[in-house]
This record gives sequence, structure tokens and C-alpha cells, in this order.
Amino acid sequence: MATRGVLFPLAVVAVSALVGVLLSYDAPDEEPLERPEEERPDFFVEGFAMHHYDESGVQRSLLRGVSGEHYPQRREMEIVEPNWYGLSQGGAVWQATAPLGTASHEQRTVWLHDAVTLLRPAQPDRPMLTVETRDLFIDTEQGIAQTEATIVAYDPFSKVRGRGMTLEYLHDRLRLHEEVRGHHAAQ
Repeated sequence: MATRGVLFPLAVVAVSALVGVLLSYDAPDEEPLERPEEERPDFFVEGFAMHHYDESGVQRSLLRGVSGEHYPQRREMEIVEPNWYGLSQGGAVWQATAPLGTASHEQRTVWLHDAVTLLRPAQPDRPMLTVETRDLFIDTEQGIAQTEATIVAYDPFSKVRGRGMTLEYLHDRLRLHEEVRGHHAAQ
């Protein structure tokens, strides 16, 4: 019993010493976690327009937006409610709208995101054409607009569905890629 009376206080002292040593132990310095630098826009614009001219000085496209934020790391501008116009060599004006877009002035490209509506107004020899699709890529240097998404194209006399399209807007040529189905009503 006498040893028990001595052992208990010794055990308490030993445990207290061990806890004190562990509490005062300095962990090795860890390298601070590197947080990725948050991408921030370097300027904002509202009610803006970006013009593209061909080598002869003729304006071939115009991009307008309600607002935009330029990101210098990506060298891109994110655009709210972009409205793009492309002028063909024959004088037709193609117009595309979307809720969001991205433009690279350096690469002369525009991405229209989400639901995209592409219009060619009526001309003396052709009716108005409307194309509905998603995620349209426009290369203003080449004069093309492309998507791999489902499209629906219609005018007052016909309606065509397909998957994927290429619009060579400089030449007024619209090509559907695959799974093309449609109907045409006689005039």
C-alpha cells in the first residue's frame, strides 16, 4: 500500500512532465501554402464596341457589349450581352447575340456562350434566316463562325435541324455538319 501511495504521485509528475514537453515542442516550420493568385480584371468597360477591318480597310465585323471585364493573364475580355455583327462581301449583315461572351483582341476571336441566336436580315432575293444554337466560336480573321452544338435554322418557308455548323460569313455560306433533317414549304 505504501508503494501505491508513492507511485501515484510519481505517475502524475511523469505524465505532467511528458505533457509539458509535448506542449512546448516546436513543430518544424512548414512552408506556407502558396495561394494561387486570384485573377482580377485590370479594367472594366460599359457600352463598348470592338471593330475589325480587313487588310483593305473595310470593316468586316463589330462586337458590342453591355459591359466587359478585361483579364490580363488570359488576355481576354468577358462580355455581358455581346452583340456581334459580321459583314459579308455581298453586303449581308449577320448578327449574333448571347447572354455571355469572351473576346480576344489579340487572336481576333469571339466566343458567344450559352444560347446563341444568329440572324441574317431579309435581302431583296432572300428571306430572313434565323439560327439558334449554343456556344458559337467566331474567328474574325478567317471570317467564319462555328459550333458543334445542335442547331435549328429557319426562314419563313423552311426549318432545318442538325448538329454542328460552319458559317463563312464573308461569303454568305452556311454549312451544316451532320444529322441534318428539315422540311421546306413551297412558296
